Amino acid sequence: MARDGVRIVVQNVSLLNGAVLYVMGAGALRGAGAVGSDEGGPVELSVCDVEALNGALVLTGTFPAGSALTVTDSLLVAARPTPLMYLIGSRSSPYAPVLVLSGLRLVRSVLVVSDVALVTVVTGGRTVVVDGAVLELVGGGVALDAAVFGGDYALYASARVVASGGAVLRVSGSQVYAAHGLVFDGGVEANA
Repeated sequence: MARDGVRIVVQNVSLLNGAVLYVMGAGALRGAGAVGSDEGGPVELSVCDVEALNGALVLTGTFPAGSALTVTDSLLVAARPTPLMYLIGSRSSPYAPVLVLSGLRLVRSVLVVSDVALVTVVTGGRTVVVDGAVLELVGGGVALDAAVFGGDYALYASARVVASGGAVLRVSGSQVYAAHGLVFDGGVEANA
């Protein structure tokens, strides 16, 4: 990784009773310092061995080129809504998501979620939520590999998903135990 990059490791952590872990790239909070920007070095985020019971993981903002965000070997379960206080305008909280991608922009960067169980046991629950204006993937991608999804909606995208420059959105080797599976309500747009 480049010298001016940022490395964040979250390991052996429990998120209980409404605890939320926010990882905010550039532009996520106005007027606040953020982890990454278009000009800064890459961000390397490793979240592993995390257990959430009525907690959530939120990724938001812009992550610069070369960033690698990974979530592995974790169990995220929600049986009631978790307040998402730092996501202004988000309407996802009542659906008890355990992983939220809000206004996320990955520039030649990747998000890999593997060997993770994500379960929401709330009527109408949305286990993984993509909200905000857009999920933008520029020459990078999101991979959901060997994951287990449970809930009414495994993945619910109210935001528009825009992929360009060879970007990839992949679900591979995963098990989906959900009434509605993957729903892209905001639409998907692929640009050359």
